[in-house]
Amino acid sequence: MLKGKKALWAIAAILVVGVASFVIYQKYMEELSTIRVQEHIEKVCKLDEITRVEYQTSDQIVLEKQNGVWMNANLGKLKYDQVKMQEWISILQNAETKEIVKHVQDKSAYGIGEQSPTITLYNAKGETQILQIGNIIDAEDSLYVQSDHENVLYVLSYEKEKELLTRPNDFVDCSGVLEKSEIQSIRIDNHQTKEVKLTKEADIWRLRDYYKVPGYMNDKIVKEVIEPIEGLTLERYVGTYEDLSDYGLSEPHLTLNINEIEKIAFGSHSGDEIYVSINDGKDVYTVDKKLYATLSGFKPFDYMNKQVVHLTSDQIQGVTLENPQGTYTLDFSMTPEEEQTTTTEANEAVTSKNETMMNTGVKDDEKASAATEQNIMADGQPFAARLNEIPLTAEEAKEWLDKIEASVCIESPLQNPNIEQKQERKAEAVMVYVLNDGSKMQIEFIPYDINYYILRYNGVIEFAVNKEKVTKLFNELTHFTKQS
Repeated sequence: MLKGKKALWAIAAILVVGVASFVIYQKYMEELSTIRVQEHIEKVCKLDEITRVEYQTSDQIVLEKQNGVWMNANLGKLKYDQVKMQEWISILQNAETKEIVKHVQDKSAYGIGEQSPTITLYNAKGETQILQIGNIIDAEDSLYVQSDHENVLYVLSYEKEKELLTRPNDFVDCSGVLEKSEIQSIRIDNHQTKEVKLTKEADIWRLRDYYKVPGYMNDKIVKEVIEPIEGLTLERYVGTYEDLSDYGLSEPHLTLNINEIEKIAFGSHSGDEIYVSINDGKDVYTVDKKLYATLSGFKPFDYMNKQVVHLTSDQIQGVTLENPQGTYTLDFSMTPEEEQTTTTEANEAVTSKNETMMNTGVKDDEKASAATEQNIMADGQPFAARLNEIPLTAEEAKEWLDKIEASVCIESPLQNPNIEQKQERKAEAVMVYVLNDGSKMQIEFIPYDINYYILRYNGVIEFAVNKEKVTKLFNELTHFTKQS
C-alpha cells in the first residue's frame, strides 16, 4: 500500500514538472515569436572595401570599380560622377543601425517586398552581402533594411541614410551628351499639327515653309523658345532599353530637331520631369518638363512679326502703290552716274550755282528747280529716291519705306482661307515691290469689312490685315504729293 502511494506521488510529481515545463516552453516560444525592437548600434555593411555593386529594381544596374574609377560593367560608355558615386558607396559602408527588429513574419509592413531595391555587394575576395531596402513607415524617421547575414531588420535613420534609395544611374554625368553649339535652326513636330521650322538668318529668326507670307519672328521667340533650348540640360540618366514604350518613347509625343544634327524625342511625364531619348537611341534621360510645355503649345503666329514686308532700300528698285485715290511710286533705281553726281561734282556745282542765284536775286523755287535738275536737293543734299518724281533725301526715303511696310500689318489668320475658291475678288488697293533681281512681290488688299482687308500675297490668301493703317498710308501719300 505504501509503495502504491509512493508511485502515485512520483507520477504526480512528474506530471507537475511536465506541465510546468510545457508552460515554460510555451511562454518561451511565444516570447520568441513576438516582435521585439531593441536598441542596437552596428554597421549594416559587413564587407571590407567594396569593388562591385548590383542594384536591382525593375532592372539591374551593375557597377564595378576599376583602377579606382566606378563604371557601368555593361555600358562602358556611361560616365559617372565619381564624387557622388563614392559618396553613395560611403553611405553604404558607414550606415549604422539605431535599432534592430526581431521575429518579423510580415516584412511588407516595413516596406520590404518583391519590388524593394536589392543591393548585392562584393569585395575583392568575392564575398557578398545582400541588402533589401524598405521605406520610411508612416511618420517615423526610420528606414528598414534586411540583410542576408542576419535574420533581423536593421532600423536606420531615414534622414541620414535615405540616399540608399537613390538609383546609381542618377549619378551618371549627362553634361556631355547634348551638343552645345550655336543654334541655327530648329524643327518642332508634335505629330498632330504642321511641323514648325525656324532658321536663323543674319541674326533674325524666320519661320520657314509654314505660311506663304515670309514669317519673320519677333524678339519674344528668342527669350521664350530659343534661349530655353540653348540652355537645355539632361537632368538624369534612367537606363538603356530595347523597348521604350514604358517611357512613352516608342511613339514620342513631340520631337525637337536642332541644327539638323540632334533630335530629341519627348515621351511620358514623371513628376516635374519628362523622359527623352536622343537621336533615336535606346538611352532614356529626363529633362525639366517646362521646355516640353513651351514646345507642345507653340503657335507660330503668336511669335511672328506682324509686318508682312521686311525689305531695305538696297534690296529693291522701288515700290508702286495704287488705290482709287491715285498711283504712287517710290523709286530707288538711280543710275550709277546719277549716284556719282549726287555725291561729288554736283555738290560743287550746286554750291556755285546757288551763290550765283543769290547774287542775282533768283527766287527760292527757281533754286529748287535748278537743284533738282542736278539731282541735288535745294539745301545741297543729294537725294536717294523719288516719290512720284519728287526727290527725297536718304532719311526721307527711309521714312516712307518704313511707313509703307508698317501699313501692311497682319491682324489674324483667316478662318476661311478658301474664301475665293469660287470667284476671285477684285483688289481695292495694290502694292508691287520690284526687287534688285527683277522679281516682283505683289500685295493686294481685298475688301472684307469695315475693319479688315483680306491680304492676297503673290496670289495667296492667308491673313486679314488692318484696314485703317492701309487707308492712312494712302491718305498721307495723297497729301504729300499734292503739297510738294
